[in-house]
Amino acid sequence: MIAQSVILDASTLLNLFATGNAGEILGCFTGSRIVCTAVASEVLHLRNEEPTKPPEPISINELISVGVLTKAEPANSHEESLYVEFASLLDDGEAMSLALCVSRSFCLATDDRKARRVSASLSPPVALLSTAELVKQWAREMDVSRETLRNALLAIERRARFVPWQGYPEKDWWTSVVSADGSRVAR
Repeated sequence: MIAQSVILDASTLLNLFATGNAGEILGCFTGSRIVCTAVASEVLHLRNEEPTKPPEPISINELISVGVLTKAEPANSHEESLYVEFASLLDDGEAMSLALCVSRSFCLATDDRKARRVSASLSPPVALLSTAELVKQWAREMDVSRETLRNALLAIERRARFVPWQGYPEKDWWTSVVSADGSRVAR
């Protein structure tokens, strides 16, 4: 279980939605699962499974209404200042997410390379999670079959256009699941 409060950025949310199991994956947290208002306005579409069809609209509203996600925004001048500072370096969603993480001592779930680099450069650095770490945790807790896990990772690659890069957390695990066959998840 992931026990700390986590703010998810748009890239991570899109990746989780691509699996078709976003609610279940987010349910593996015991801490708060938060999306900032800037990210909520960015998470709109995924590529369709059929390449000739238009993108598929998605909505985080159901996850918010059932309490899986909570929406947040800067609540004071300190958080607003951090947001403006980070917006000079990052896109709005990552900037607002990082500002709230710094101010509230939350963890940031992001796959954005620049956001990860900026987060790690802060003093103290912001704790980071990746899509791979979240999906791996879900697979362990829910005893997901290797086939289901492989399909989820492949869906992320196809529908969210995300493929782990060199140095990405759990890249070797991701690659082994996608390329290998077997009956249960690698522990």
